Amino acid sequence: MSAGALRSQDDDVNLPMASLRTDWRLRRWLRSELGASYAIGSIDRLENGIILPDSRTLQLTTGTVGLRAELPARVFRPYVGIAAGLVFRSEEDGDQYVRTTTAFPAGVRILLSDRVSLRGEARFRFDQRRSGSESVRVEQTGGLSVAF
Repeated sequence: MSAGALRSQDDDVNLPMASLRTDWRLRRWLRSELGASYAIGSIDRLENGIILPDSRTLQLTTGTVGLRAELPARVFRPYVGIAAGLVFRSEEDGDQYVRTTTAFPAGVRILLSDRVSLRGEARFRFDQRRSGSESVRVEQTGGLSVAF
């Protein structure tokens, strides 16, 4: 479980977010990943290129699968990866759609014990827009990992 902020190039705001990810070791240095994230916040409302005084609520939910390569060190384990999935965008005015997303995580796990570790990550996301272009976003999260 991780919490942090989602930075969007479109809206130039940081939206509070949370993510939940689980992974499985495939090799000593390779992990598969299944994850979900949720961000909510207020963004400016545009009409004919003019920013209106009232804002609207935006919610972004993602579901992804991916792979991560991790340095199998004793305490500090940096990693990089790739993930793909779907993003659901919902705005206050009822505008909703689902599109694809591609993410590139980079981070570090700091082992506290055999089962518990701290985790910090930047996840560079490329969410497809309704128009077909891409929106670049960055998830900046920190959290706790527990092995079962």
